Amino acid sequence: MLLQVEYQFSDTNLVANDFLTKIMNKDPEGYVPLSVISSWKKIKAMGVTSQLLVMALRTSDKLVVSDDGRKVRRAQPFTERHKEELQCRMVIAENLPQDSTRNSLEKIFGVIGSVKNIRICHPQEPGSARSSPRSSDTNTPASNKLHALIEYETSHQADRAVDKLNDERNWRKGLRVRPVLRRSPKTVARMKRPDLDHHVAASDEERVSTSDSPTATAAAHPPDNTQQQQEEEEEDQHQHQHGGAKKPWGSRGRGRPPPHSSA
Repeated sequence: MLLQVEYQFSDTNLVANDFLTKIMNKDPEGYVPLSVISSWKKIKAMGVTSQLLVMALRTSDKLVVSDDGRKVRRAQPFTERHKEELQCRMVIAENLPQDSTRNSLEKIFGVIGSVKNIRICHPQEPGSARSSPRSSDTNTPASNKLHALIEYETSHQADRAVDKLNDERNWRKGLRVRPVLRRSPKTVARMKRPDLDHHVAASDEERVSTSDSPTATAAAHPPDNTQQQQEEEEEDQHQHQHGGAKKPWGSRGRGRPPPHSSA
């Protein structure tokens, strides 16, 4: 019973279980009502009471039960960043034989590298409350047929599995292997550098701050001295026509206050 609930809250399951993740996202702390857990078919088949279920869940180091015993959450939050990191190490295998087992799939995908987890997903019944696994880049069901989620140790192994095991020549019946998450350059950079988002935000803020500074404004919009230069040229021309010399710098001119007269 405990292992079954822990599996439902595990990383591998949450990646493919939209129904449970939506319930977790509705609660600020990620709690799921105990009534939801009690309604799961395998839990109901065990015939345990809510009191026995709470007692069992309190012994888990992966789950936390609320003080009133009405809600359950993960001990470690399942963040969006954690989800992306996990999805980068996973592939979806389709066009599988109906008699596929964990052992048979591990022999196929273990050739590429160390397989951490395998989840075989059977088709969901029409109208089922639980959604099919969804691909993050398309937001569409991964498959309406038998398929499996394969988790590798590294994202590099997952990439090699797609490259080596995907049978493009027989697209109708051949083994199809594709990534759960198609990574963009930004996603790859963010996974390699956890502080990248902070630096990008700081850089943007500095750029905005600099553009609003008086110095930057003055540089971008220099003062228009055309009118002042034109007036000085006209004054020089007038001085030349009347045979006078240009007034010295210290004398009274346009825009200068009159000198103070001595008493």
